[in-house]
Amino acid sequence: MKRFSWIMGLILCVVCTVQAKDRVIERPPFLAWSSSNIEVDKIVMSDTVTTVYIKAFYRPKYWIKIASGSFLKDEKGALYPIRKGVGITLDKEFWMPESGEAEFQLLFPPIPANVTSLDFSEGDFDGAYKIWGIQLNEKDFRKSALPKGAVIHKINKKAELPVPEFAYGKATLKGQVTGYQKDMPSSGQLRLNDPIRWLNYAEEVTIKEDGSFQVQTDVITVTPATLVFPFAQIPCLLAPGKESTIIVNTAECSRQQSHLQKDNKPYGKKAYYGGYLADLQQELSDNSIPSNLVDNPSKIVKDVAGKDINGLKDYFLEKRLNTYKQIDEAPLSSAAKEILKANTDITTAIGLFMGKDIIMRAHVVSQKLNREQTKEYYIYSTTDGTPGWGGYYFTVFSSKDLTDWRHEGIMLDLGTDQVKWSDGNAWAPCIIEKKIDGKYKYFFYFSGNTPNGKAIGVATADHPCGPFTDAGHPIVDRRPEGQKHGQQIDVDVFEDPVSGKSYLYWGNGYMAGAELNEDMMSIKPETETLMTPQGGTLQDYAFREAPYVFYRKGTYYFLWSVDDTGSPNYHVAYGTAKSPLGPIEVAQNPVILIQRPEQEIYGPAHNAVLQIPGKDEWYIVYHRINKNYIKHQPGVHREVCIDKMEFNEDGTIKPVIPTHEGIKRVK
Repeated sequence: MKRFSWIMGLILCVVCTVQAKDRVIERPPFLAWSSSNIEVDKIVMSDTVTTVYIKAFYRPKYWIKIASGSFLKDEKGALYPIRKGVGITLDKEFWMPESGEAEFQLLFPPIPANVTSLDFSEGDFDGAYKIWGIQLNEKDFRKSALPKGAVIHKINKKAELPVPEFAYGKATLKGQVTGYQKDMPSSGQLRLNDPIRWLNYAEEVTIKEDGSFQVQTDVITVTPATLVFPFAQIPCLLAPGKESTIIVNTAECSRQQSHLQKDNKPYGKKAYYGGYLADLQQELSDNSIPSNLVDNPSKIVKDVAGKDINGLKDYFLEKRLNTYKQIDEAPLSSAAKEILKANTDITTAIGLFMGKDIIMRAHVVSQKLNREQTKEYYIYSTTDGTPGWGGYYFTVFSSKDLTDWRHEGIMLDLGTDQVKWSDGNAWAPCIIEKKIDGKYKYFFYFSGNTPNGKAIGVATADHPCGPFTDAGHPIVDRRPEGQKHGQQIDVDVFEDPVSGKSYLYWGNGYMAGAELNEDMMSIKPETETLMTPQGGTLQDYAFREAPYVFYRKGTYYFLWSVDDTGSPNYHVAYGTAKSPLGPIEVAQNPVILIQRPEQEIYGPAHNAVLQIPGKDEWYIVYHRINKNYIKHQPGVHREVCIDKMEFNEDGTIKPVIPTHEGIKRVK
């Protein structure tokens, strides 16, 4: 009897030991995220605590932060507030090491064993880290059924392209985002490239609470497009009078973007197509053959360095032949091969057409020529005329005399992998030239959209026209401390000739400034200053956006825009200060640039200021509303202008007279 009791006791001990064993989930898959800066490497669940092991991927010697209000939420809505961090202090800057990778743990209350998925969130503030649908049982997750429309089309190698038709009409795109939750990002864009009218434009797409979406747009013929959400970019084809469908597989989209899971077994297709040319669209979406021969300008410039025009011709023709060979050997339909070959031919022609400019750029870059040596001026512009100012690339123009301008092309594109952290709204850039270790370097600051609002990034190049390389993350992604409203847009950069230090300024609804670190790639957080000019009305100097700073004869001048960019009353006011970070004293007569309705000049504002090197000669560069659109979409039909800016003897700025004639050639 005693022996039996001993055996039973042993069995009970074993059972208790098994029950007390921690549950470990290695690199759990997830549905979507707000930022690729942090990933869940492991979750350990015990009866006393849930430990989430985090791996961070961010810029070396810069910081991230985890809020003390962070929590986990299970699929039933139960919340598990954070207890503390291990290896990181909540609400304090966590500085990234030189490697750009780091690890720490976040501790939460114990989670019931029957929970199958978790959301991680810092809260609902701008820039908050969020990860949706962290799966605690990958096997069951892989068995999850996709919507009925998620059909994998078999390749019909004999399928041919239909005869193209030209009939202006509406194309319809319907779709579904798998695993969608109502607190995920709810908007995106449908970006189109009109092959007939040579237009790039975008339509806004809204995701409903059930994950469905629908958008219509006018097209003339079969038109390539890209569906862009914060968690996915999906190519598609649209045609007049036709309907297409797309099921976005968020799990697979996230796997492909993940640092930790990109080599894991796929969770199906990134997208599933239905409707018009569904089988062809699936082929093209799955295709990995690079048929666009000009999609990597920096590599092209590097490859053709030292070649003449015949060498460049041979370079592109050889790339074309190699791409053709890949296409011919691929298990694709005749239709898909025809499209890929056509794209190869088109981009080959583009490369040859741009041959002179490519060779010149290669020479400039290889010789490290700078602005002074090229003796040119440069203007950097955004695209216009898209819904919600939804343009996604920046272009650069050059001139030797400020009157004749040459289009140098797109130098930064938020619609590609060139800028991975932003999905569009390429707004209001600025640039500065710095001589570092005897070499000139160019730092291009810009604003772009993120799942958590607008943010400011930086890209670098060895020449004003590029190629530019993005830092890989925003450098300003939140409002200043204590500021509850406004956006992180309209950036300006300024080098103080007195101290040699560089400063960054930004803001809509507020004005902020901060000193830049020596690498020009980050700000010094301790110097961040809220410096919004106080007072005024929409008729005079009330600050709205677009700060601009310059220095003249011992005075720091601060210019800004008043009212709304779509208003005829949009105008420029100014103040002065004794230091780069203020405080700003509003000028006695602050308005220096405003509309002239009698001349059909409306909304002249959002400016930059140019000084001719070595001279006390100044010009103001600004945009204004095209007079033909003053009554229809005035805020998205704007034109760039240059007029002369002059000063009184006491240093105050004379009112600028905006003109249609512009300025004379500058020698």
